[in-house]
Amino acid sequence: MLLAACGEGPSDHGATSAPSSPPRENLPEISAADRDSSLDAIERWLTSGRADNATIIARTLADRLPGDPHVSLALGRSLIALGSEWRNDPDRGAQRAREISCEAVEILEPAYRRWRAEGIEASEARRSLGLALEGCDRLQDAIDIYAEAKASEDPVSRFHLGLALLRAGQASEADIVLLEVGGLRPDDAFVVSARAEAALMLGDHSIARTLATQAVRLDDGSWPLRVRRASILRRSGDPTAAVESLLAMDEEARMELPALTELTEGWIALDRPATAAEAWAELASRSSDDPTASIGAAIQAAKLFAIAGMDEESITWLEIARDLDSGDARISECERRIEEIRSSRDTS
Repeated sequence: MLLAACGEGPSDHGATSAPSSPPRENLPEISAADRDSSLDAIERWLTSGRADNATIIARTLADRLPGDPHVSLALGRSLIALGSEWRNDPDRGAQRAREISCEAVEILEPAYRRWRAEGIEASEARRSLGLALEGCDRLQDAIDIYAEAKASEDPVSRFHLGLALLRAGQASEADIVLLEVGGLRPDDAFVVSARAEAALMLGDHSIARTLATQAVRLDDGSWPLRVRRASILRRSGDPTAAVESLLAMDEEARMELPALTELTEGWIALDRPATAAEAWAELASRSSDDPTASIGAAIQAAKLFAIAGMDEESITWLEIARDLDSGDARISECERRIEEIRSSRDTS
């Protein structure tokens, strides 16, 4: 069975290719049961957050069944998840994620077109292809794909259309689409939150705040929705309320990177960069078992202490980052940025 390709233990998360395999014509037939077992294994690995293992199995299965659109969809989804993991890499993550997304487009597009031509329901393939196109920096193509969906049949693709239109800066068009989806899913907190973002882009600050608060009420256990509300509060001119709303979150959620990043924006808007620096320093201390995350947090602390004029603390945290990995490319960039900050302070 193909699921044995991953072995019993975990593999490196950075893996992107399957082991070398014999020519396709030399491969034995694969039974329907083995195909289904392999597809199930791919799904289990994706659910457990192991896109690397899912991709290895999916590549092997695609070699055996190159014309199977369900296999193509499984491989495309695995690649999308793998690309998302690569975006966390501080060095060449963005470039590698784009390359993987472009490969996913090549795999998913024929499967999606085949299903469409045959009149087969293709919602999942459409959404996956749209996400791959976005990851490949083909935002307009993604918009065109999402727009092929009818709201009554595939409201999730229409929701992704609204989000993509927001990313493209087309707030009026996004608002129309999100209102349409909201009519079908009035209690979907993420749809309401997206509508809040559209309202903010359109300059309707009061409506944006009301919708952002409504979204949190619909799902008050979701910290991403709380972060979005704080961002909207800050960008609509109330950084104090934004900071207070984030500080009201539990400590674990407040230390999530998007939450801490938004809290930093709030502290800076309130002219309190040292407070933000202390939060990043705390995260660096907490992340000692993850050197990459610890270096990133230490670098943020160093830059923010420099902004606050606390050069001794800035140097200390830069040295902490260097001790963790002196070859990390982010450190030299941080040094350059700190010099710019100091020069700007000296000349002002």
